[in-house]
Amino acid sequence: GHYGRGCRSVLEQYLDGDEVDCDILIQEGKVVFSSITDNLPTHEPDFVNTGSNLPSILPASKLEELASLAARTAVGAVGLTTGAAHIEMKYTTKTGPQIIEVNGRMCGNPFPGWIEAVWGINIAAFAAAIALGVKVNPKKPAKPFTNLAGSYVLSDAHAFITEQDLEMIHGLT
Repeated sequence: GHYGRGCRSVLEQYLDGDEVDCDILIQEGKVVFSSITDNLPTHEPDFVNTGSNLPSILPASKLEELASLAARTAVGAVGLTTGAAHIEMKYTTKTGPQIIEVNGRMCGNPFPGWIEAVWGINIAAFAAAIALGVKVNPKKPAKPFTNLAGSYVLSDAHAFITEQDLEMIHGLT
């Protein structure tokens, strides 16, 4: 792109600390479900995710602060009243929980499946029911059914996969 006169930029403060995603369901302006996923430290300087785990391993006190901030921001500040929201945050060493971004959408793959495996909550089905005006009451268990963790493979090298490569890979299975 062209950088020069008339261009606009957004500068953001660097936030240290633990990064999390908070996925919530909102009905009639109230959060009826929340789930917090830890993000492993990002690959800097471009802040690419390197992995995640659910449920969060942060202390309960921090999780309460993060969930409260997510709800206050999505419902109070942004004004979401119905549906799913995905809020990215950090729990910083100096100022506690801070919002990175609020998305008026459900989390992306693989996390709806993770949430169902860990909490027994089909977030997509509940979001659809809420959108249709059905009163919901997702029951989050006191303890998770399982613990999930995943790492993402990052490479500084770039390559193209050809049709021949795919045929070779398919032949290995």
